[in-house]
Amino acid sequence: MFPTLIKGDDFVLDLGCGAGREAKPAAALCARVYALDLVKGMLRSAKSLMDADNVYLMCADARCLPVRSGTMDVVLMTKQFLNHITVLEKRSAMMREVYRVLKPGGRVFMTVHNNLFDMGILHVLSGIYKIIYGRFIIKRAAATPANQNSEGGMMSLPGMAVWVLLLKLRSIFINSYRRIASAIYRGYKGKEAGDWEISQVSNTVSPCKSPYHNFTVKEIESLVSGAGFHIQDIKDTWELSHGRQLPGFIREGAYTIAVVLKKVC
Repeated sequence: MFPTLIKGDDFVLDLGCGAGREAKPAAALCARVYALDLVKGMLRSAKSLMDADNVYLMCADARCLPVRSGTMDVVLMTKQFLNHITVLEKRSAMMREVYRVLKPGGRVFMTVHNNLFDMGILHVLSGIYKIIYGRFIIKRAAATPANQNSEGGMMSLPGMAVWVLLLKLRSIFINSYRRIASAIYRGYKGKEAGDWEISQVSNTVSPCKSPYHNFTVKEIESLVSGAGFHIQDIKDTWELSHGRQLPGFIREGAYTIAVVLKKVC
């Protein structure tokens, strides 16, 4: 989705760039990319893999960006970057910094993990629904175009029935799910609901366990609006990959949420 936000003369800031998975394709679309990460090992990996000459690597804290105010056109916060900031005050400070460095009308693209679909049972339930919806309901609707509704991508009645059943199962299992997940993953009891402790993906870069915060849609809305952003779009990443729109109550239970923000002065 983020390539549609980037123009040829844009300056792009990639926060939590890691090994440059987003910075590299973004560099082919814009004038310049500033790729920032707090972990020097990640920046070394990015430097070894980067072949673009318009990417500038920076080691810095996102709460105090070494970037002049009003100079960036697009800010990327992918790979669930925001989930790694587990204190509300730190997240708020970081979002204010992002707002500061953006030009008027500047855009933000970010992805976050949803607290309702952190791991385990709820993720499985969501996956079951999407398999049924994608493989059976959509195919059957495509085979009988006369029965399609005017929205085309909206859910049919059988699909709605399946999802209601899964929601009921979620309400039954959610409390036990959280206790089991906390035990299995050595749950991190933070100051906020949604805080966990996870193992880093790369032990060679960061061998310790890391606090992790999962969001609800309402929590995201509160955080970004508090920094002054206007929300342009919120989607389940499944919607992006399939090009179909789901009802809002399903999106609010998405495993991964993609959010597009705009700086409105």
